[in-house]
Amino acid sequence: MKISVIIPVYNCEDKIKRCVDSILAQGIKELEIILVNDGSIDNSAEVCNQIMKNESRVKVIHQKNAGLSEARNAGMKKAVGKYITFVDADDYLTKNSIYEKAINILEKENVEVVTWLWQYEQQGKYVVSKKKINNIPYGKISGKSFLDILYKGNYANGMVVGVWNKLYKRELVENEYFKYRYNEDDDWSIRVLSKVSGVYSLNEFGYVYTENVNSLTHQKFSGKEYNMLDILRDREVLIKDDDLLKRETLKLYCNLYIEYYYKAVQYGVPLYDDKKTYNQFRKSKRINLKSRIRFGVFSFSPYIYKKFIWRGK
Repeated sequence: MKISVIIPVYNCEDKIKRCVDSILAQGIKELEIILVNDGSIDNSAEVCNQIMKNESRVKVIHQKNAGLSEARNAGMKKAVGKYITFVDADDYLTKNSIYEKAINILEKENVEVVTWLWQYEQQGKYVVSKKKINNIPYGKISGKSFLDILYKGNYANGMVVGVWNKLYKRELVENEYFKYRYNEDDDWSIRVLSKVSGVYSLNEFGYVYTENVNSLTHQKFSGKEYNMLDILRDREVLIKDDDLLKRETLKLYCNLYIEYYYKAVQYGVPLYDDKKTYNQFRKSKRINLKSRIRFGVFSFSPYIYKKFIWRGK
């Protein structure tokens, strides 16, 4: 089996077939598509079963609702492909044989991961323009260089920490399971990509990410977001030998810590209780002096910081 495509499914009965059809249209015969129905309460289970009935390359797992991470983990445990990738059930692939191209590269080049550009579909329109994409060295690059680009970039540059615009060699991701219920890609990607010696970046749009109004970014602040701080704390330990990535991690932790503080106060959510890590990170000499002073002002007085520095909503 060449490739295993793992698709968590939760309450997206009207999108699953489009997703699966876009994968089958890639034209790969040695393919397995693993649909993991994560306790859907609509007709997703029935849709999955019908697709499996009509297509021998599709397998279905039904489980009680446990979240995206556990659904992906269930799929990984059943996958037998030489290469592994992920797709979200409400998204779909473009019509340019991206998987075939990625497989050919993994078999010819000394790399463990192939990645490609992604397109964002918002209200039925594509919003990512190649004109806005810069600083992406296409072709073969080192794992360290890719991480530096990835974690210093933004969602407009066509490269993201998401797991769905990448194809991985099986041995790279075996036994690397998803841990968090939210922001899971941030945690999993750094653990996997930190082991990589080479990545090949394709200058093609291969994946279409559709707007999800039920995602965490569209919801009122609730404290679920705090696990991103836990992830960043883990990341700081993991990437000790990468000065650039370590600096960006420290700064992001401190900025999010401040942002979450004011949002917690605004929405009456208990505060994230880890001042020790914040104070340790903000004092790091890896962070420039201006930022250290700014973070120090917040530590001294959140009131003064909000009055004279804070520009959040």
